[in-house]
Amino acid sequence: MKRIYQLILLLLIGLPTMAQITRPSNTAPPTLKVKGLDLDYFNPKEYIIGGVTLTGTHFIDKEVIITLSKLIKGESIVLPGEATANAIKTLWAQGLFDDVQLDIAKIVEDTVYFDIEVVERPRLSSFEINGKVSRKKLIFLKN
Repeated sequence: MKRIYQLILLLLIGLPTMAQITRPSNTAPPTLKVKGLDLDYFNPKEYIIGGVTLTGTHFIDKEVIITLSKLIKGESIVLPGEATANAIKTLWAQGLFDDVQLDIAKIVEDTVYFDIEVVERPRLSSFEINGKVSRKKLIFLKN
């Protein structure tokens, strides 16, 4: 009787493993759609960087930000790959932006063009203390 209970318990424990969902072989692999372009995660492709544009900056030099991203015109890059993620991480690490987005503007044959969109953090333009420390005035610049 004890063996029958053990067998039933073993079957009940093993039953959920049989219910795992498997991906049918006829489905398409996941792709990244960027403005009508399809990038296949299972078959990354090497591209040459044709150019990088930057939008959203008011106070920081655009060329400095593009240089920090390490997306240099003429170099090769694998898409999808880690180079784009590293570019975003590098820009976030600077602590200058509230938002960083890296978009693919277009792909022409084996050349890719990037657009970096950033939102700068507000800057402190002046700090004024009048009289005793009880009255403070802060002025922030809005983007």
